[in-house]
This record gives sequence, structure tokens and C-alpha cells, in this order.
Amino acid sequence: LTTNRGSGSVAVIDLDRALPGGGERMSAAGAVLAEWDLGRRLADLAVSGDGRHVFVVDEAGDELICGARDHAAAPEDLRLVARLAVPGAPVSVTASSDGARVYVASLWARRLTIIDAEQATDGRSRLVARTTIELPFAPRRQVLADDGRVLIVAGSFAAELATIDTDSGEILTRRAWDAHNVRGLAVSPDG
Repeated sequence: LTTNRGSGSVAVIDLDRALPGGGERMSAAGAVLAEWDLGRRLADLAVSGDGRHVFVVDEAGDELICGARDHAAAPEDLRLVARLAVPGAPVSVTASSDGARVYVASLWARRLTIIDAEQATDGRSRLVARTTIELPFAPRRQVLADDGRVLIVAGSFAAELATIDTDSGEILTRRAWDAHNVRGLAVSPDG
């Protein structure tokens, strides 16, 4: 899955399926299977660990969008299940492995919103903003660590990092160093 920032869509790209064609099987690796129009200017996308939920932030529309999919049966299908307004210019989204909790970083609002993705008994999904954390910098990238107990958020312009307790929403630490434009975060396999 990939976001298309300019068109506000999400595309499903098949990386290795072979499709019949011209009497013999030909590779369709890299073929676009489907494209879903979801917003105005999509900034980021996260998929739950089981692949069933897709979370997308629309930077121009100031919202989190949730879609449900059955990736095993029909990887090209997406059903829109919920939308939630979030503070100004959401630029990144991270989801817990089970997809029950979602974290949205909003650039100009300088906030992190912690959202519960709830499943109702009728099968519908609902997004509920649990808490909003004021950050001391404009955030951009984020990554979960310590089995989802800590969220690390990086500043968009200055090289600052904050670690946040995902249960309490408390900022645990804040660090700065001489750099700028952090655009990627990862946690090593040993944590």
C-alpha cells in the first residue's frame, strides 16, 4: 500500500503476483491492483499488524481515515469504516500491532493525538480520541518501542526526540542534538 500525496489516494501495488496474459503467464509484479480516493493530501499510512486495518492521515483535511480490508481474500478491496478530525496538519500515523491504538502527529498544532480504534458489536469501527499531548516541538516521524509501551517522536525541523508513555500519555524524556530534518526512525531488533 502506498499513499499518493497529490491525488489523495491509496494504491495497492502487487509485488509478486503473476497474472495470465496472452496465453502464457506473465509477471505483474509492480502492477497497481486498485486505487482508493480517500482525501485531499495524504501524508502517511500505517497498517495494523494483522493487515486488516489501514490508517491514513490527510494533512490538508486534518483527519485520520480508517479502512478495513481482507488482505488474504481480496487485497485490492478497502472498505471505509471511520474518519476522525485531528489537530492541524497531521503528518504521520503509527498503529499498535493489533490496530487498537493509533498515534497521529500534527505538525503545525505541535500535538500528538492518541486514538482508540474500537470495534462495535455490529462490526463497525469507531475512532475515539483518547488524549492529545502538547509537544515542545513540531513533530514529524514516530515509532513504537518497548513492545508498544513507548512512542518515540522526532521533531520535523530541529533534531529533537521525545519518548512518550503510551498508557499515560506522559512525556518521559526529551533530547536534542545538532542536526535537522529527521525523516526516518527505526528500532533495532534488540530494542
